Amino acid sequence: MSVQSHNGRIQVANIKGDLSGESHNGAIEIINTDTNPKECTMKTHNGPIRCQGVNGRSHLETYNGRIQVRDMSGDMELLTHNEGITAEEISGNITAQSYNGEVQVAYRPEAGKACQVRLISHNGGIDFVAPTDFSATVEVRTHNGSIDTELPITIRGKIDKEVKGVIGSGEGRLWVETYNGNIKLRPKR
Repeated sequence: MSVQSHNGRIQVANIKGDLSGESHNGAIEIINTDTNPKECTMKTHNGPIRCQGVNGRSHLETYNGRIQVRDMSGDMELLTHNEGITAEEISGNITAQSYNGEVQVAYRPEAGKACQVRLISHNGGIDFVAPTDFSATVEVRTHNGSIDTELPITIRGKIDKEVKGVIGSGEGRLWVETYNGNIKLRPKR
């Protein structure tokens, strides 16, 4: 299914199968959609993107709006240029990048321990909540900010604006970088 809007909102619910869409001036909302094994690809130029209950690969991009996802499973790529990203109760690999906003990612406790996580913010902090039994090689860097971790990282090298190490047996990967912001890494409670 493919949808487009030039000056209005896109709202999609209860769809099975491939989904793509683009809005030039409006919000996008996706609810209870199963695209597995295909993909959900949505893009808006001026508006937020909200997704809840999506299963399958997702690629979400907005130029001037916030991205909020909740209760999603499957690999996801989230990109916003002028707002933040919030991803809650997710499972699967994630790449999330914001140019001017914070990035907040919280996994489900049962999401699996070998996730591939890549989080980048150019002007904003990053808050990461790991799934239970998370296992990853870790590379965390801030250029103008601090790093605060509650995760059990076995550190390699010096700790300053960069932390490299391993959590558990290092099955997944956690790569986090912010240019102007603080980084917080926490376990799921």
